[in-house]
Amino acid sequence: MTFLSLIGALLLEQWRPLRTGNRLYVAFARYVNRLGQNFNAGQYRDGVISWVLAVLPVALITFIVYSVSRHVNGLLALAWNIVVLYLALGFRQFSHFYNDVMLALRAGDLPRAREILTWWRGESARELTAGEVARVAIELGLIRSHRHVFGVMAWFIVLGPVGAILYRLAALLADRWGSGQDAGADSGAFGQFARSGQ
Repeated sequence: MTFLSLIGALLLEQWRPLRTGNRLYVAFARYVNRLGQNFNAGQYRDGVISWVLAVLPVALITFIVYSVSRHVNGLLALAWNIVVLYLALGFRQFSHFYNDVMLALRAGDLPRAREILTWWRGESARELTAGEVARVAIELGLIRSHRHVFGVMAWFIVLGPVGAILYRLAALLADRWGSGQDAGADSGAFGQFARSGQ
């Protein structure tokens, strides 16, 4: 069932990609923003509580629906897996940026490539050379592939639909609330996601 779920979700995502500004993302963004406003007192404990409040309800609902659907009918469980993966995957949310940057570079249009890269990564790329633009685009493409595709798939294989949701939400929250070195690595998609929920 795992293999069929992955194939089904990838086909669905290619046929009808889920956009960043959809209703589920906006609702979750509003919820996350409220948690940040109400529980952010600057303490580590507050961050843990906020993270649990953001992730646990969604993971619990995912687990309950999966368990019930698996008990009722294997096809319902398969359909639920596909829906969860479809919501957690997001290859098409960033792949067009990478393609557009590479097409602009091939056409010799460095200003256009810089403009697309600036929009994609959320910070200026005006000072970058063509080689640096290509390098940054490849790095972003690899990071996004991991966060939106390979990481989700790996955790789905390990923990089922709950693993896919836990990983994706954790990545979104790390991007939104994280202060680490690569906290902004996914800021384009989540930044739009978070702003749309304000």
